Amino acid sequence: MQESYAIARAEGDVYVICRSLNVLARVIVELHGDRELSQRYVEESYRLAKEAGLRSQEAQSCEILGFIAKYRKDYDAARLHFQESARVYGEIGATFNVTLEKSNLAHLERESGNYADALEYYRETIIAFRDIGQTGAVLHQLECFGFIALAQNQNKRSSPADERALQLFAAASALREQTNRPMTPDEQVYFDEQLKSLREKIDPTKFDSIWSQGFGMTIEQAIEFALEESYD
Repeated sequence: MQESYAIARAEGDVYVICRSLNVLARVIVELHGDRELSQRYVEESYRLAKEAGLRSQEAQSCEILGFIAKYRKDYDAARLHFQESARVYGEIGATFNVTLEKSNLAHLERESGNYADALEYYRETIIAFRDIGQTGAVLHQLECFGFIALAQNQNKRSSPADERALQLFAAASALREQTNRPMTPDEQVYFDEQLKSLREKIDPTKFDSIWSQGFGMTIEQAIEFALEESYD
């Protein structure tokens, strides 16, 4: 990406300059954790995109600023950046990217404990992803419905919310196997931790029974099951 940036600078190609800076910023903050350098890259990209009227790169810069703020646990700033990215993408008719930003907002609200807001975004985006055939995204969001159900019951004893989480985890696991859509390594680590906590709370016989129920669901059944729960 640094070579791409250098070539783009030599050619005066502002679009590729912005694109390279945005990707560099994302890579640096995720792989190296250097938020200051990442911030400088993306702020330069944002400035150049605004000056050149490159709306898609402006929106992408806002998204990456959101991720940087999220890594700092500055959820208010991250929320504003993701919302701005969604707004700009909406203005240029990039509906898929709007959905991605709403998904980013869902994950942000879940991470920050705003479960009602997270669920509202998840309910919207899981349908949008289903309708455009983004199966991997649908399965991850099924898991996120389960994460929220589990997070809302912090008692040591099992509850209906725990059983619902387990059934959603089972459905997503089966569908991942069927469609050959594995989790990312980070997703797998977090999922395994959550599943382990359920194993510790639910009687083994009951655990296996609930798992079997979820494992036999179709994707439409799993989506319907996730959406029908109010989580009140």
